[in-house]
Amino acid sequence: MNNKTILIFFLVIGSIQTWTVEEGPKTLPVEPIKIGNFENQEWPTASFGLGQFITPKKSIVPYPVLFHTKGKNQNQTIVYPQVGYGILDSLSLLVSLPIITNVNVGGSETQGVGDLLVQFEYAYYEKSTELFFNQATIVTNITFPTGHLSTTSKPSTGVGAVSLFFGATLSHTSADWYAYLSDGIIINTPAKNTQVGNNVLYEGGIGRNLGNPGGITLVGILEFNGVYIQKNKTNGEFDPNSGGNTIFLGPTICCSFKNVLLFGGMQFPVYQHLNGTQGKQKYRLIFNALATF
Repeated sequence: MNNKTILIFFLVIGSIQTWTVEEGPKTLPVEPIKIGNFENQEWPTASFGLGQFITPKKSIVPYPVLFHTKGKNQNQTIVYPQVGYGILDSLSLLVSLPIITNVNVGGSETQGVGDLLVQFEYAYYEKSTELFFNQATIVTNITFPTGHLSTTSKPSTGVGAVSLFFGATLSHTSADWYAYLSDGIIINTPAKNTQVGNNVLYEGGIGRNLGNPGGITLVGILEFNGVYIQKNKTNGEFDPNSGGNTIFLGPTICCSFKNVLLFGGMQFPVYQHLNGTQGKQKYRLIFNALATF
């Protein structure tokens, strides 16, 4: 990992930590008034952002996700069967096994299972009043190489090695508004003389309550999500046609009713600096659904 990657990551983490420390120590939450974004059990959250998955102790949460990307001479569709569990009120577990239904790069296609992910998220700070709820979390996960790293022109379904993730989130929810910031780093370990480039994620979003027709909470969110990717390395040599920096921007809609939350969005790249001859992204779509039991 180079110094640029470390600097970007810790600058943003440091800004998040500073913002939360000013609020003082963690306090016992007061239940917000059940209006606007708080009317139902499930509150608005990010579609594309990392983390922000804290569920009550002993609750089980089915959490399927559908993700599709389209780029120049390439497209990809992934289904994520996921399940979450509340270990504590402030500590949650999420397990995800992606199923790549189709990957097409330059006319070469593949399908299969991706890399198994096991994630823990801890809410180390919460402040709640009748009018708002603020939360800060740390996120860590590990992925296991259940997918396939291709050594030919055939697309890969995994990175071929164990990957580690460390990140942090900060969110604010009121009856009318929702906003978040998050930051994280994916560290890919080497395998078979190949190391997929590490990733730095920097994200944020702001949303507004659109109404509560028939007891259904509707929230519109504008999200930006950036990813800086280092070059891949094979046999000690960097691949000039890998890595780069992309920032996506687009709308998300959240729809919640009682214990069910449906949320999804569409984003377009507003900035792309890719190394070498890589095909640029055109758009990406995501649809999430969860229910807390």
